[in-house]
Amino acid sequence: MSDFAVSGGALKKLVTLARKTSLSFAFNPGRGSDEHMFGLDKRKAPDLVGRSVKKSGPGAKVAFGTCSVDGKLMTLVCEDPLPTMAKKLKAFLKLNGAPLNVQVLGPDGSVFESDIDDGDGDGTKPATSEETAPVDKPSATAGGAEPADSPLDAGALSQRFKALKLKIEALSNPQRGRLSAAMMQAAALIKGGKLTTAAGLLDKLDQALASVTQSDGDQVQQGAADSKLEKLRLAHARLTELVGAHRDEGVKGKLQQALGKIRQMLHSGDTEASAKGIKSVRTALQKVSRAAQDAAVPEPPPPPPINLAALRSQLKDLANQIMKVDGLDTPEREALVALAQDGSAALKAQDPDKAITHIAELREALQPIPGQIPLTLPIWRHAKDNANEQLDQLQDAMKNSGVPLLERIADVGLNSATESRLVALQVGLLEFDAAADADARSKAEQTLRAAMQNMRSFVETSPILPLLDANPLKVPLKIKATLTNALDEIDRALAV
Repeated sequence: MSDFAVSGGALKKLVTLARKTSLSFAFNPGRGSDEHMFGLDKRKAPDLVGRSVKKSGPGAKVAFGTCSVDGKLMTLVCEDPLPTMAKKLKAFLKLNGAPLNVQVLGPDGSVFESDIDDGDGDGTKPATSEETAPVDKPSATAGGAEPADSPLDAGALSQRFKALKLKIEALSNPQRGRLSAAMMQAAALIKGGKLTTAAGLLDKLDQALASVTQSDGDQVQQGAADSKLEKLRLAHARLTELVGAHRDEGVKGKLQQALGKIRQMLHSGDTEASAKGIKSVRTALQKVSRAAQDAAVPEPPPPPPINLAALRSQLKDLANQIMKVDGLDTPEREALVALAQDGSAALKAQDPDKAITHIAELREALQPIPGQIPLTLPIWRHAKDNANEQLDQLQDAMKNSGVPLLERIADVGLNSATESRLVALQVGLLEFDAAADADARSKAEQTLRAAMQNMRSFVETSPILPLLDANPLKVPLKIKATLTNALDEIDRALAV
């Protein structure tokens, strides 16, 4: 099972979050609604979620991209959408207690397909892309087909239907909703061979569409132009701030000169030239940022192997202690047992990071014994959680920022930048906390101090942390100080 796969209550929580901010998604359809796998995540990049869901899912194909929810409509934007995914995902959402309409957009923002119930309360099932695409030749139905010598041409009527469908899909949501039910009826009439009735209904749809576009046309065009100009101004402002924070004065001067010319284009209302200029500056900024990224984010060495047997032994010892602790009421004892069970499940799933976390929580809960040496792993765990919470704030501000280095680090969290060092440190802290006597503690301390020195060297010399703390998006971060303070506190605990 993929770490990103969601269903039931977890799915509902992320749907609520998707009403506030876009999430990364991946969808791997199975044979039925109960077999589909739907992944959602706030921080990971869409392609990472997609690879995980494809590897663990029931099918051979996966669609991934970004997901947002507005009212009762879930909108998915993906590079390579799958046929009928709107219908399948809608059924999956309903099965998991999150009934939503689904709209799938291509990478250019055009509607690929949708499964939308217009909410008229009649229980009519919305048409899928297959159901709304009429066949070239109508099939005869008993008692309902028109005479074979009908002067209407089914192929021409089908083409007219498709042209109308494209125009209606381009309308805004309320307008599209009013006409979509009639379009479904027209599709059924053409399929059923009732061409005369279908032609009359298409005539009425033509008139309704003309009325909508005539009354709203000028307003829509002006609104679209104003909206495009406003978006370009915001993009120009973001780029101006990012370029101003660039350290290379030569690069900064050239890009600022280009931004000055774009500002004049925006003042004159030339949206086409402004869009080209903004794209050119963004591309140039990405190139220099990518070059810095290659130097600033070296691939970390592989993490050291983790002794799962040692973790199982520690967990077993802690589980035995639960029954020996006096003064615990039933709910407290059950909570400790649940922690032990969570740790055991993580070990069975070969997820050492989760197992280490549960073991540390269980040891911390069992610790209040007079004279016992303070635990060290909770100190680092709390600092790491604090740092990732700060990165979450940065990620929310980094949508479309145009800085690949910052996007990459904030998107995958603190673990990506410190993976090998982090694993070694957490294992060292866990083994020190589990040491049964002075000799074992002395040996564990040597290993731990080596891991701490490695992590401290990274914190003090890495260009990544100062870059995050001084991010040009003005999000207040103190990641370097957070990690340094935690290492200092662990040092003090070792000196006890």
